[in-house]
Amino acid sequence: MQSEDKLDRIMTKLKILSKLKKEKSITWVKPELRDEIDEYFGNHHTRIFLKSQGISFNTEKEVLDFLQQGELVDVTRKELEELSENLELVDEVSDWKDRDYQDSYKKMQQSLLTEGILKLPAPIFIKVNNIFYCFAGNRRVNLALNNNIALKIWLVSVK
Repeated sequence: MQSEDKLDRIMTKLKILSKLKKEKSITWVKPELRDEIDEYFGNHHTRIFLKSQGISFNTEKEVLDFLQQGELVDVTRKELEELSENLELVDEVSDWKDRDYQDSYKKMQQSLLTEGILKLPAPIFIKVNNIFYCFAGNRRVNLALNNNIALKIWLVSVK
């Protein structure tokens, strides 16, 4: 009986270790754009930046129509570091001052570690005058980059 219990404990530990060693990946999907509209109306910095680029909206429909023009594209860390206007890349969760950001990130990180594969909405970026502006999804960007996972973004290019 004792040897069976010991064997069960060993098997449980092996299953946990195999999950942790699993290759991690994220399946990026088109974001629910309606859910992201408040990133414009609720974020003063976003409105100021976009207005400085000649972009402003009065209604949720205008924001939604604008975001609909995007497409899912691959992007590298180097591109984001060189071209991003406002992205906050962090190596440690504690680098974020906002406790809600920390908790949300930790939850996603834990899910990635235990599940191995996550399905997440792609972060939204607006590309204007060769600047990438992170409209939504800073934590998702960090999750991918900190885990060496290929990143796709929903990119709205302004011509």
